[in-house]
Amino acid sequence: MPWVDPEITQVDLIEAVVRGYFYAIVTGALSVTVETPEKPVTIDDTTLDEIALTLDEAERKDVLNLVDLGYWASTRKPQDILKLAPCDPDRPDWTNDLIPADQIKPLRKSLENGNKLAVRASLNIRVAYDTRRGNPLRRYNPADFRLNQTPIRLEPPPNGIKVVTNEENRMTIEVLNPDFCLTVIGFDEKRDLLVDVKMEEGPDDSQI
Repeated sequence: MPWVDPEITQVDLIEAVVRGYFYAIVTGALSVTVETPEKPVTIDDTTLDEIALTLDEAERKDVLNLVDLGYWASTRKPQDILKLAPCDPDRPDWTNDLIPADQIKPLRKSLENGNKLAVRASLNIRVAYDTRRGNPLRRYNPADFRLNQTPIRLEPPPNGIKVVTNEENRMTIEVLNPDFCLTVIGFDEKRDLLVDVKMEEGPDDSQI
């Protein structure tokens, strides 16, 4: 019989789902069902507001703000979203070089006026075979594989993303659709593979 933590309640699970996946739920890309003793609770784009209102007063306002942010971000048009330049995948950091020079002043004024800002950043992906000692990513050997050379291949073709760079063990992608799919095959099936993914901006989506 599985061990049950009495501190994890159905309310805790519902709040965790809303907090962690509000954007995917808002866009209709995710639906979650939490089983309770009384009845199943379905959290999707049609019930999210209602579910958020059932939370404790201390959490309700914060969660509703997240939901509001998700709705706002999901309605942005491509021309409303600022595209950031790629940063150093080894040391991602905010610098002026990420923002087009002609956009800095109007963006600063918009933020000072209390307006929201939507940015689109890239996902930096690094891959390496696992090692017994040391950092596998630092010990990557191009003789093991190169992401842009056979037998490694993107199959089926990527959906909902744009591949910005793809060389050696590094790939940078731009997410165009929340319901995206990227499959990379051709690695040695007898070796463990370490995949490191870092987003340059945003807590759980490259468009927020």
